[in-house]
This record gives sequence, C-alpha cells and structure tokens, in this order.
Amino acid sequence: DFTGRFIAAGTLDANIKIYSSSGFCITNLKFHSNNVFVVKFNPAATYLASAGADRKVVIWDVSTFSKIQDFEFHKDTIIDLTWKDDFTFVTASADHTIGICSIKNSNYIILNYRNGSVTSVAYNPSRTCLASGSEDSTICLWRNNYQDSFILRGHTAAVSLVQWVPGNDYI
Repeated sequence: DFTGRFIAAGTLDANIKIYSSSGFCITNLKFHSNNVFVVKFNPAATYLASAGADRKVVIWDVSTFSKIQDFEFHKDTIIDLTWKDDFTFVTASADHTIGICSIKNSNYIILNYRNGSVTSVAYNPSRTCLASGSEDSTICLWRNNYQDSFILRGHTAAVSLVQWVPGNDYI
C-alpha cells in the first residue's frame, strides 16, 4: 500500500518530482512537453495522473513510476483533474470542455461547457454528482451520468476552485 508514502509535484518546466514522505526526491518523471498544472493520485494510490499545458493526461504506475498511458482529447490546456474512482478520471480544460475517461478501456466522453474555460472539477462524496467551476462565473452540477446539469450563478468573477464538504450527500 502506497497511501501517504509519496508527494507528487508538477512543475512549470514540464517535470513531475516524486518525493518520499520524509522529503527525499525519489525520481523525476519526464514526458510532458509543457507546464504541468495538476498531479493527482487515484483513491487507491496505485496510479498518478498528470496534466497541463501540453493538453495531455499521463497515467503513471505508482509501484514503478513508469508511464502506463497518455491521452490527448482536449484542444487547450488542462487546468484541473479529479478521479471518480480508481480507473476513471475527469479533466477541466481551457477549451471549454470537461473530459471523462476510463483507463480500463481508454474510452472518453467530452462535456461541452459553452461559456468559458472550465477551471475546476470535483465529485461529491458518493461520486454521484460532478461540480465544475468556470471562468464565466458559474458552477455547473452534472448529475445522472452527466445527462442533467444545473447552473449555479451569483459570482461576479471567475470560479477558480470547487470543493465539496466531506461527509453525507444531500443531492
């Protein structure tokens, strides 16, 4: 079990540094060709996803820190990423879309969010509702396998981050 053993850091020089929990640099992962804006471990801490300005998501095996897969389905920078489960990740992109991808079969779907760059994505605790923040000052809630969406308005500036309160769901 690798839970709590590593810290991953994406850098503006296109690298990913992996540190031990005691602070030693274990390795430097290189594959991206531009700024790495997001690195996230899956819930089981078996995979690490990295993404950024090169429009790629790279999946790394945590046991060996080797690249398993890379995906390129966005047309602009990937700003944020979250895991739905151990095999499905969701991306937020400056191309006004959200990508949902399974590493089991490499299938993906794209949700179009017409009004601005998608800046943040987060699931509620039960993983039944996805929230996305946008530069158009709104938050969108995506439900029922992304078939239904509901817009939350009221911000006067871009929404830079969305986060659910841990615990019970009320949706």
